[in-house]
Amino acid sequence: MQRILLADDDRALTDLLAEYLRREGFAVDVAHDGEEALARLSHASQRPDLLILDVMMPGRDGLETLRELRLQHRLPVIMLSARGEPVDRVIGLELGADDYLSKPCLPRELLARVRAQLRRHAPAMAGTLEVGVLRLLPGERRAYAGEVELALTGAGRTAVTDAYQEHNKREQAWVASLTPEERAVLIGLLEKLTTGPAAAAAQRLT
Repeated sequence: MQRILLADDDRALTDLLAEYLRREGFAVDVAHDGEEALARLSHASQRPDLLILDVMMPGRDGLETLRELRLQHRLPVIMLSARGEPVDRVIGLELGADDYLSKPCLPRELLARVRAQLRRHAPAMAGTLEVGVLRLLPGERRAYAGEVELALTGAGRTAVTDAYQEHNKREQAWVASLTPEERAVLIGLLEKLTTGPAAAAAQRLT
């Protein structure tokens, strides 16, 4: 079941939209400010497939939340705004929003946009590449060694995407066909592109 995170401080609206989306077959989590939304994104078990994000929230607003999450996450984001000003739409799209909808909106229109974004992002988010204890999540540009998330540099996050594209080019046999030499190259890449104690976990690939 695909998971949606709905971040809006209007509790009546979030209750309405969450119930509607659940009836359409989605799992829906709710956050009422930017900090709570970012906290949910930081936990793999709570990470959604799509985020619906209100612009005008107390504390960290939607635009600041979007700017922060785009440093690490590539999930599709639909912005909601009661103001509907063209400048807000432009700023949101420039910061990395995938779609923008003015409030009040019809739940059915929001549903259509949610489904369109999930279809659009499905190829990039679908696969997980595993080599020994190494697990790559290209849609999120994340990597794990066992249960330990690797602290990737910017180059490392790009390497995750590149590795998955190479995997697709060489089809599903790529992982199984790795030679010992290729495995050694991959281990060396991980050691160079990761920081912190998680880098040592890559040694278990040998």
